[in-house]
Amino acid sequence: MFTSHMAVAHTPQIQHFDSTQSYRITGVATEVASGKPLYTEEHIVYEDGWHSVVYRDGDGDSFSVKELDYSITPIAPDVYQKNDRIAETFSIRKLRVNTRDSDSEGVSEAVDSQVIVAYQKGHDTEERKVPLLFSDSTVIDAGFDYYIKQHWQSLIDNKTKIFHYVVPTRQATVALSVYTVPCENLTHTCFRLRLKNRFLALLLKPIDVAYETNTQRLMRFKGVSNIALASGHYPYVIIDYQY
Repeated sequence: MFTSHMAVAHTPQIQHFDSTQSYRITGVATEVASGKPLYTEEHIVYEDGWHSVVYRDGDGDSFSVKELDYSITPIAPDVYQKNDRIAETFSIRKLRVNTRDSDSEGVSEAVDSQVIVAYQKGHDTEERKVPLLFSDSTVIDAGFDYYIKQHWQSLIDNKTKIFHYVVPTRQATVALSVYTVPCENLTHTCFRLRLKNRFLALLLKPIDVAYETNTQRLMRFKGVSNIALASGHYPYVIIDYQY
């Protein structure tokens, strides 16, 4: 399942030049085991499909940033994330190749064929890049939110959907299933994301997400955070969102 890698130079962050904002979202992450607030997420969503996130600790100091570009494929955005606490960076980008259609008078069309996953942890380590196959079922980072909304009706009709999720720290994809589960809040619709492999699913906690039914806005995330603590541990958290 894991692809061999090669060392390359550090990958620069995604560039964005449109400053037109659409709306802001705030997320508050709490550790499930202790009930301790861990960090806040400050999201800015732009009209052109750009999305930026700043992560702050309890003192309000920024320690991590993320940039996402949803403009081409919302369920599989290009992503760049940097966590200064542990000197960790990763990026996931779609590699676009040109294909020639004989019926279009030689006009070339760009199609996504691979994603390039770059990962580096520690100042003294080399960045590794791994190419992974890209398909219509590939989901990247918070693109799962768009995937759920895209398949909302099928899911609430009690159908299970399967997609392949890119895990940057492993530089591989895993098959996840998503399906509805009961909600405590009657105004919400809840879904569970679980590893499709039954044996691994017994070992790892699922991800539970709650949406406001009327607006389809993500209100709560419960699962392993993609933001590591200073110890390097990825905590099991609840993140509540405010719009």
